[in-house]
Amino acid sequence: MGLLAWAGWLAWRRQWRRAILPASLAGLISVLGCPSLAARLLASLERPYAGVKLAEVAPADAVVMLGGVLAPSPDDPLGFELKDAGDRAIVAAELVRLGKGRALVLGGGGPRPGEGGLSEGMQVKAWLESWGLTNAPVHLLGSCADTHDEAVRVQALAKEQGWRRVIVVTSAWHMRRAEGLFRKLELPVTCVACDFVGTARLGKRQFSPFPEQLALDLTNYYLHEQIGWLVYRWRGWVAPKQGK
Repeated sequence: MGLLAWAGWLAWRRQWRRAILPASLAGLISVLGCPSLAARLLASLERPYAGVKLAEVAPADAVVMLGGVLAPSPDDPLGFELKDAGDRAIVAAELVRLGKGRALVLGGGGPRPGEGGLSEGMQVKAWLESWGLTNAPVHLLGSCADTHDEAVRVQALAKEQGWRRVIVVTSAWHMRRAEGLFRKLELPVTCVACDFVGTARLGKRQFSPFPEQLALDLTNYYLHEQIGWLVYRWRGWVAPKQGK
């Protein structure tokens, strides 16, 4: 509203060229925060991984949960807060409960150098075990800097354990990059996506001239993945599917 008011004031004073900047910025924010556009963009990344039924997933040697499910929060009763992608942990635990993997692998980041505290994987492990959500062997990847770091450590762990196939669990909008990493490392994976925030938004209120915070979040996820995919391709870390 401030940008529109600024642009209107400049236009009222017939300063047309100067009014272009605030008007353009207001238009850009409205486009990026448009609910229908944000949902469609993110859904385009999620759609290839939709429709998987956990009961129909073929068993593998281990279930790998990529990090990003929680953040340390000393003032919270459990010492952490769940992020939007917290259902990654629930889906991974459910796959193990259904006997789809003999072991559970937990990724994620950790405290910064010099800071105390537990890694994300350690916190998830303590949570799952204290609630009795899994009794399978749990392997921790330690403090990983990014998804590439997680994939490399999973590859090393698979060689050590003699695993031939693993199930990878992550958010649907993040799965293309994760799958590309494991394909590049030549580690066979079964993709089980969750956290379908884009497709869940489709069909709801389609248009608003004013940007919405949730839509801006979805657009941020989409841009982050698209830029991340390009960076990973440039570094030679991912292998696209044949024909793409």
